[in-house]
Amino acid sequence: MKFRLQAQANDLKQQRLPAIGQPRVVSASGIHLDLSRHFLTDETLTHFETWADTQKLADKRTALFQGKKVNTTEDRAALHTELRNPKTGYKAIPETLARMERFVADNAFTDVVNLGMGGSDLGPRMVCEALRPFSTGKVRCHFVSNIDPAELAEVLAPLQAENTLFIVASKSFTTFETLRNFERAVEWLTVNNQTIAEHCVAITANTEKATAAGFDGKHIFPFWDFVGGRYSVWSAIGLPIALQCGMPVFRELLTGAHEMDQHFSQAPLASNLPVLMGMIDCWYRDYFDTNALAVLPYAHALRSLPRYLQQLVMESLGKSVKHDGSPVEGKTCGILWGEPGTNAQHAFQQMLLQGTDMIPVDFIAVKDADPWLMANAKAQAQVLAEGTPNESNPHKRILGNRPSSLITLETLDAKHLGALLSLYEHKTFVQAVLWEINPFDQFGVERGKVLAKEIYKGDAVQYRGAH
Repeated sequence: MKFRLQAQANDLKQQRLPAIGQPRVVSASGIHLDLSRHFLTDETLTHFETWADTQKLADKRTALFQGKKVNTTEDRAALHTELRNPKTGYKAIPETLARMERFVADNAFTDVVNLGMGGSDLGPRMVCEALRPFSTGKVRCHFVSNIDPAELAEVLAPLQAENTLFIVASKSFTTFETLRNFERAVEWLTVNNQTIAEHCVAITANTEKATAAGFDGKHIFPFWDFVGGRYSVWSAIGLPIALQCGMPVFRELLTGAHEMDQHFSQAPLASNLPVLMGMIDCWYRDYFDTNALAVLPYAHALRSLPRYLQQLVMESLGKSVKHDGSPVEGKTCGILWGEPGTNAQHAFQQMLLQGTDMIPVDFIAVKDADPWLMANAKAQAQVLAEGTPNESNPHKRILGNRPSSLITLETLDAKHLGALLSLYEHKTFVQAVLWEINPFDQFGVERGKVLAKEIYKGDAVQYRGAH
């Protein structure tokens, strides 16, 4: 199989993208994926189908949705898709949504400060930014993740304690950075004669620690072991979204994600958006020796999407051993990076166009947005593919032959955003299957946390001894 894929890649590398490319647009859940600027032919797709069969992609996809223990290193399921399944068999999920709905309806706070790290920060922060036009206008959401006290101080400076709610989001309720910011928040509340019980909400799987820290039981929302942090925006971690935009909007986010779940689970390979995107990324990484993917949203509202995807993709796929512990053959995850598209055009896109590396690009646009945004996205995709190979001035010459996807949302609302995020989740899963790695653990990150605590304790002892 690998020999056939390499032979196909070698053949396509000798050709020009404009000659290879053909109209190839696949759609689902109001998202259109234009693949016409890729090293991709009908023969390539046939090889992709064999590749998917060899890696048992269909069986592993079924295992994911059936709640099998696909997180092999931690011996548990990965049930983030159940969080948005309206027919879920996990009773705690709709119960938690109902509790969130009551809490949002009863909320009297004007400012919400979310204290979290990683998935407990990046997901809700990004969605709140993207859906700000759908805000009810009753609540302003703020996000603090950095342990540097300057970030929290900057957020709190204009706020009134009596009108402020803190959300402490930590699955284990042991995340050092989050708990240190919580301590500072409590100091601020105390100075302003307010209490934890009235002004703090915990979202955690460790309810005992939250209770011991002074949280009122009705202000503790559950987080489950079967949901990884980077897949958690669909859970109570999304409470800031519900507070800012209302529960109907949050439920629309879930609906869009569930629609993409169904598409991923049922559509054949040739029209399956997550499968195609995942296989194309592995195709370039494995057989074209690319080392990065640029994600360029042509929408200011999606400015934090690349940062959110950095965690989703690189924490999931940054692995060097297979499920059985043996070394992977070849490479796995490359670097994912990006910025809003029109800003990037005046910064690093020069490197994409005329640099020495071929870096595939995901252009993300919104159909009903300002026409100039779509025009710029299409123009950049076109010049990457076609270049100006006949330009006589070598300094102006653009070689082209650089692939990209154009991903177009019908509109940017909660439903389409939910579908987009679910698309990238499943794309990441497809890549993990092809590379035979576990996308649901992150032991490297966890080791760093343990070591940081050890160093902190040692430095603190030395500091006290010196004073």
